[in-house]
Amino acid sequence: VNGIHGWDQACAAMAAAGPGAFLVSPGDLNQDGTNPASIVYDTVEAEIGPGFPFFPGVGNHELDPINLPTLQWIRGFDKGGPGFAIHPGPPGSETTTYSWDHGHAHFVMLNECFDGVSDAGAPEGHWNAAQAAWLEADLSATTQPLIFVFGHFPAWPQRDRDTGQLNHATDTDFNAYGGGVYRDALWEILTRHGVVAYGCGHTHTTSVTDLQGVWQLDQGHARGPVNPDYYALSTFLIVHVRADGAVIVDTWRQPHTEGAGNEAPYALAHVDTLRGADPATPAPAEPLPAAELRVSPNPFNPVLRIECGLAEPRHLRVGVFDLRGRQVAGLW
Repeated sequence: VNGIHGWDQACAAMAAAGPGAFLVSPGDLNQDGTNPASIVYDTVEAEIGPGFPFFPGVGNHELDPINLPTLQWIRGFDKGGPGFAIHPGPPGSETTTYSWDHGHAHFVMLNECFDGVSDAGAPEGHWNAAQAAWLEADLSATTQPLIFVFGHFPAWPQRDRDTGQLNHATDTDFNAYGGGVYRDALWEILTRHGVVAYGCGHTHTTSVTDLQGVWQLDQGHARGPVNPDYYALSTFLIVHVRADGAVIVDTWRQPHTEGAGNEAPYALAHVDTLRGADPATPAPAEPLPAAELRVSPNPFNPVLRIECGLAEPRHLRVGVFDLRGRQVAGLW
């Protein structure tokens, strides 16, 4: 995510779209040593909110000598903050492989650079008996109905869904070594435990693809509009995990533009339903119609006052939408 000018715009867009319960990054917080990881999180707090829950992962660039301070920061960072109980990973990767629960879902962060001994031992990805045994035990122990797993490397790299770019197709050990034995071993565990989705990064491209019953969410990058020959559009995903069991993914993208200070705003580009509502789960109640809605002045310039009343106390979210139905700002 480094390139703080681009990252601050991504965080501001997340806040406007509705930031959700927490933020996950599947690695490469700092690709070239430009900014320390602490500044990356400082930007999260500045744009989304102080203490906003954050779950960082390890990518191959955290193992570059220039980025070892970032790896140290990830090891020591309080994942999620005081509101989350963290289950530590296997010996050698206790603080960079971990899991947590939220609502009716279980989440796992894998450090795929863990070689079974060191959490910085395999810069191009690895899968080993220690990692497999820990993940098997972790997924077997959870009673949550929905499971999501994150790791840095895609199992099967896909073309970017909008630009068609394909990066890192066969040049990482995780998906290419031995014809994909590391990837296949992980995927066997994910499919057997009914994991809904596997979130990843590494490719700088974005795709949402059903692979053998597990959705692969390649989250792309959030560096802003940089080098369109290699980096696809700057992106973040919002995953809605609903009480009725439905899982819906919103893909927000920022078009390429020329020159800092001339960036286009993020816009909702795609909505994908990974999982429908459970048939046995009662549908959520329809929202109550507004008992009163007054907008003044109308037309307005430059200030608008909105007054809204409901028939009974309810949670309310107000946003601004363009003519295509895309949310462009969140008010409250």
